[in-house]
Amino acid sequence: MRSRRSLDQRDQRGTARRDLSYPLAIELPADGRLLPCMMNDISKGGARVTLREDGEVPDRFVLRLDNAGRATRQCRLVWRRGNELGVAFIEPEEP
Repeated sequence: MRSRRSLDQRDQRGTARRDLSYPLAIELPADGRLLPCMMNDISKGGARVTLREDGEVPDRFVLRLDNAGRATRQCRLVWRRGNELGVAFIEPEEP
């Protein structure tokens, strides 16, 4: 049975999500530094990730889906609760 929080997050997102546990990193635009994190779920429009350590996360950043940086998604920070982040995938031309 899903928790109420899980149901609320799905309803707010408007698209189905898929639970998973996938290691990745946030690439900081200012200096290219990587913040290791774990993707907890994903939907067509975004994802929920958990930082492995505390760190400042800007409003926009690149989510690196592989170590080499070949698979990436431009993201916008939607919400943050401690080390847990909700991110929206954005198109590169979106202001």
